[in-house]
Amino acid sequence: MRPFLVENPPRKFEPREPNSEKEFEDQILRVAGELMPNFEIASWKPLIRDRHGRGAKPDLAMVSHDLENWYVIEVELASHSISSHIAPQLETLGDGVYDSSLVRSLRNSFPSKDVEALTRMVHREPGLLCIVNEYTDRIRRTCRDTGFELVVLEPYYGIGGGYAALVEKLPNELAREIAPSVYSLRRSGQVGDNVVLLLPRGFPASFYKIRASGEPSADEYQIQKFGGGSGVILPLTLVPDHVAAWVQIDPSKKDAQLVLES
Repeated sequence: MRPFLVENPPRKFEPREPNSEKEFEDQILRVAGELMPNFEIASWKPLIRDRHGRGAKPDLAMVSHDLENWYVIEVELASHSISSHIAPQLETLGDGVYDSSLVRSLRNSFPSKDVEALTRMVHREPGLLCIVNEYTDRIRRTCRDTGFELVVLEPYYGIGGGYAALVEKLPNELAREIAPSVYSLRRSGQVGDNVVLLLPRGFPASFYKIRASGEPSADEYQIQKFGGGSGVILPLTLVPDHVAAWVQIDPSKKDAQLVLES
């Protein structure tokens, strides 16, 4: 990480290694509303059990303003051990059981939200986010293998005071100001001349196909099950390595359309 200068008024910011995970969490809570304007974020630390009885506590939760989508968030420092700390935590939370027993703790974290709406929301599979202060290939692979979307927010501190955060990586659907109808596809592996692209856990289960463009005659790709999630197999000629892909849903047409960006 390098220092950066804000030109007007002139202020210089230096990279800052958080003294603790809690300090990094506090900074995330300060900036998340600006970076992800369609969501409310709060501290949330219930004990989540997976299907094998193992337990882990997330750090934060994030809910959309309409309570149609929600995310379980693990905050990590890149300096933490992956094998003994980060990976086991993500594995347990990724296989966690999320049900109505969590409504009370969610209401405590989001007191302005209606209990009935939270109850409906919690029965939808949450998205999974891992927010780290520095990007590494090992953390990226660990997130990919456990079903987590990776967010990288690099913390900075101003020489004259004040904090800043450099957004190194943030899924497109979280940064949009409109209601979440856009879902990032995550590359999982190559099969011959095709690539497997995984959908986030919060993708609506009512959709079975993805249209390659808005034209009625466009190619359609079947959504398939891969391990604990779902995704599609697309030709590499359509989505080469340098192309980002996501799915946009038009609720009025019940249509899921593939969107590509170089």
